[in-house]
Amino acid sequence: METNALHRDGIKLFYVNPMSYSNLSEYDYSLLSNIEDLHGYYISSSKYNQSKIDGFVRYELYSYSDKKGLNKVISYIASQLKLIHLTMIIKPDIIHCQWHKIPLFDVIIYRFIKAICSTVKIIHTAHNILPHNSGNKFKSIYSFYYKFVDMVITHHFSTSRELIHEYGLSSKNIFTSKHGLFPVRETISEGSDQNRLFNSGKVFGLLGTIGFYKGIDLLVETWVRHESKINQNDINLIIAGAGIIPNSTAIKNNPRVKIINRYLTNSEFEGILLQCDCILLPYAKISQSGMLMKAISNNLPVVVSNEGGLTEPFKYGKVGEIMPEYTVDGLFKAIELVKDNLHNEKYSAHEFELVKSEYSWRKISANYTKLYEELVQ
Repeated sequence: METNALHRDGIKLFYVNPMSYSNLSEYDYSLLSNIEDLHGYYISSSKYNQSKIDGFVRYELYSYSDKKGLNKVISYIASQLKLIHLTMIIKPDIIHCQWHKIPLFDVIIYRFIKAICSTVKIIHTAHNILPHNSGNKFKSIYSFYYKFVDMVITHHFSTSRELIHEYGLSSKNIFTSKHGLFPVRETISEGSDQNRLFNSGKVFGLLGTIGFYKGIDLLVETWVRHESKINQNDINLIIAGAGIIPNSTAIKNNPRVKIINRYLTNSEFEGILLQCDCILLPYAKISQSGMLMKAISNNLPVVVSNEGGLTEPFKYGKVGEIMPEYTVDGLFKAIELVKDNLHNEKYSAHEFELVKSEYSWRKISANYTKLYEELVQ
């Protein structure tokens, strides 16, 4: 690894993401590639699949995702110990971390780094306050962690308020910045198995890793209880991604439902996304959603619950519908409304452009650069 990268105003930055693959690497690339005149070290996964980021020396520290069982755990632990070693050698001013794989161990690692490098500032981006699908299992661990790091970045003020009221953080240790957009860069490959899943009707999709926090149980129950109305309205559903789909047997034989219950490559995911007319985000619990940003960037209307920052884009433009209540009937009403509005072309390109202007990566990256500079002053 090179250790002689240039640093703006003397700032030495470690940007650390053990899970920098798929859409998480896309987030890193979009953020870091738009930072101007700041150079640093990108500590990433060996599965990083984006372009080179100018100004950043990338070090593939994490390779645990290629391993299984105990070997995966050992690999990750070894990588975190290497992170301590790199910190002692390079002595960064800032360590900006994104995700934790083993929360208790990771918190111990960063607490140790603070102890041996008292001048280092640690920033954590709370994409979600607690790990997905974990309930409150790790709440005490993250409560301790959030209080000793120097800054917690959130993507919405509702998340910031939760950190203040439920975790006891001071507002001066929270920085709120929007989540940028993720454009689709792929096209559907001819002959691939996800091509032309439906030949008629409007297509609604729930895509990506599937978990209960995404409201998959509510979605399945909605299709079961309103099957006849849905079929009459020429409404189709795609559920695509790895994870548990509860009661899937109740809908899998419906000709208007396609289930692809496995891991999707980037091109498969984006190819399926391009077939959708609307993206469903009936989340039960979330802070912010990259899938929301991906849909909006491609002018795809969304159905969202009133959770976290899901409704924020609606302040700037009409880009879909908000569920009137978190129930089967509430989700169905929103879907019906989208279907009617799609027919009447109510979601205009102008509305999407208004929203997109508020989620510019260039603006977001400039805010991060300012934060870095303020922390090391």
